[in-house]
Amino acid sequence: MADIIFPIETAPGERPHESAGRLINMYAEKLQEGARWSWLRRRVPGLLRALATGHGPCRGLLEVNGGLFGVFGQKAIYIVSADGGYSITILDGGAPEIEGIVPGTDKVFISRNNKAPTPDVVLTCESGDYQLTLTSVTELNPENLPQTNSVTYGAGFFFWTIRDGRCFASGINDVTVNALDFTTADARPDGLLRGVFIGDRLALMGQNSIQFYQNTGNPEGFPFSAGPVIPRGLAGPYAVAGYENGWTNELIWVADDNNVYILNGNTPVRISPPFLSRLIERVGDKATLEAAVFSHGPHAIWSLSSPDWTFQFNLTTQKWHERHSYGLPRWRASQSAKAFDGWIVGDAYGDKLYFVNDAVFSEDGEQIVGVVESAPQHSFPSNLLFPSAHFDIGTGQGMAGGQVPIETNPIMDVSWSDDGGNTFNPPRRVSIGKQGEYSRRVMVAMCGKTKGKGRVWRLANADPVYFSVFGGVTDPVELGA
Repeated sequence: MADIIFPIETAPGERPHESAGRLINMYAEKLQEGARWSWLRRRVPGLLRALATGHGPCRGLLEVNGGLFGVFGQKAIYIVSADGGYSITILDGGAPEIEGIVPGTDKVFISRNNKAPTPDVVLTCESGDYQLTLTSVTELNPENLPQTNSVTYGAGFFFWTIRDGRCFASGINDVTVNALDFTTADARPDGLLRGVFIGDRLALMGQNSIQFYQNTGNPEGFPFSAGPVIPRGLAGPYAVAGYENGWTNELIWVADDNNVYILNGNTPVRISPPFLSRLIERVGDKATLEAAVFSHGPHAIWSLSSPDWTFQFNLTTQKWHERHSYGLPRWRASQSAKAFDGWIVGDAYGDKLYFVNDAVFSEDGEQIVGVVESAPQHSFPSNLLFPSAHFDIGTGQGMAGGQVPIETNPIMDVSWSDDGGNTFNPPRRVSIGKQGEYSRRVMVAMCGKTKGKGRVWRLANADPVYFSVFGGVTDPVELGA
């Protein structure tokens, strides 16, 4: 028997015939020594609806003292957990016709300080700067603060970035700004797209460089002093994540050279495979790139979406996988925050908030189609005959009291391609076991013969049950060229 090589990282290649296997809505997890396979492939975590806000798509989220600030459509809202559910307050904008209004459709940056007993919360977006309370939203236009393009917080200060390269600091645990309390990130003349606070440092991110600042307690002017500069910029204002509270504090971003980097001290380390860098290069408007983070179980995930795709990097395994929502080109999640005892995400297409939950096998009732595609099985230039194929699947995961038949008798689709992964035959439907059928054998027979390009196997499951793939074997017969 010959092993079918299922991937531990998605590798679609520039064209299908260059693929080394794909993981779509599946991720790989290394098993402990002694398991019958070294790696297992599991379905990605589902989305469990927390609430519907009644407004538009999510533009930004921030947890503050147990509650959650967010902007949905043009409404700023505040959410708290109450009586086993959630209570939503639409922030008052000062008049009924502009209640909670934050104009625009762009993503927003929300930040908070450590002012006691109630922190200041500020928001920046293309339409301006705002201050949020538990009940209101008001324009924040300090006389000394020019038009900003991002805000972040650290060491007691708010930091607002300006496109021309300046960064203004607030008073400590305040929103006031002195006209002289700014610095200019001028190591390179590339302006600023974003400021983020990572660890104990401020990172000012321009188009072609990132300049770090350290808190030196300067008594006058800008409170931080300039430090190292790295010659890699930021592709778009929303293409960075990893600074969020509750995550692993490892900064990852899409850089100006269309590669994805993780920061190791002061060194950017490339983590994007070539196929992903090429996809990023083809995104015409880099402002449509959106990064987010979340975790589930032992896995910390950095997610990158464009309008046409989503790829996710698992920091636990250092592997990539693909993700998309049913009927959509990308994953529907937009923005993330650790709140209400879990990771919560917004919706790029609707008004909902979801918990990321690996005990849920759907996205708010919509199926998650988990797909594992093998690397080509071939003996070039010979043809191969496949009398049968056997698949080691986590069987017996049906639920006796579940929905008939998708939960009681789940099915796996088995299909294959003999033209390098460009087209696949109609799938064979194989039961993967009702509840307790742990010894069920999963196989297909009379699988035909290939030509010189060999065979790519595809396993797919859409039923809302636990789905995992260990591996597979075949008994190919070489027929000659």
